[in-house]
Amino acid sequence: MPTGSLSLLVTDLVDSPVEGELDFSFEPTESSPGGTLMEASFQVTTETDFTVDNIQCRGGPGTLYTLRASSRNFRPYAFFQMILEQKANSPTESHIRFMAKPSRVKDISAPAFSALAKPLRDFMQAANMQDPKPEDRDLVGLQGSALYGTLGPLRKACLLNIFTKASHASSNGCFRFLQSPVVLRQDRCFCSVDPAMPEFLRRSERFKSAPNTLHDPLSGFQLEDSFKSKDPPCQSPSHFHAP
Repeated sequence: MPTGSLSLLVTDLVDSPVEGELDFSFEPTESSPGGTLMEASFQVTTETDFTVDNIQCRGGPGTLYTLRASSRNFRPYAFFQMILEQKANSPTESHIRFMAKPSRVKDISAPAFSALAKPLRDFMQAANMQDPKPEDRDLVGLQGSALYGTLGPLRKACLLNIFTKASHASSNGCFRFLQSPVVLRQDRCFCSVDPAMPEFLRRSERFKSAPNTLHDPLSGFQLEDSFKSKDPPCQSPSHFHAP
């Protein structure tokens, strides 16, 4: 049976090694014959580059696999990968970056409030926190450093991730349209935005329209437009609700 190999770059979101056991599984797609289900495991300490050899494939056109990568402290990562015979195949995902499992996070190394970028400090100072769910009640009435200090590791990580992504060129620096947080949770953020933001996203080449069924609007608001950033590994939805 013909075989090929595949080299992979794997890190966490800050480009550090994924310590512990790293597992890969290769499953041929139903429409692509010639391969076989296989697994490969690595014990990681400081390594970030990995090569899997002897991956069976169909001669000539190759075999399309579903490749799943997993590690104990991180969320699984999956993508399609074509394997061609007698070749060091180029990965479909040039850099696998694992996201931590929230249930495995005990704490994070976060900057002090005074060390945050000024736009993020101003955003937190303008907070108008609401409590649509019981989990939100501890943040009501807080602003600035008091709000930041009460978030805890998971909600603080969410805030820092959103700021980093929304300030990046891949999101056209859209954080400048965010005015104040309303609800902050470990997996999402509701905030007031500049009324010009929806039109900005409609015109931006970095975003596309998306279904608006993922969230219910807060009390006093109604659902409007929804967008996703176009970066393929992890698309981030942005939803807009009008009062």
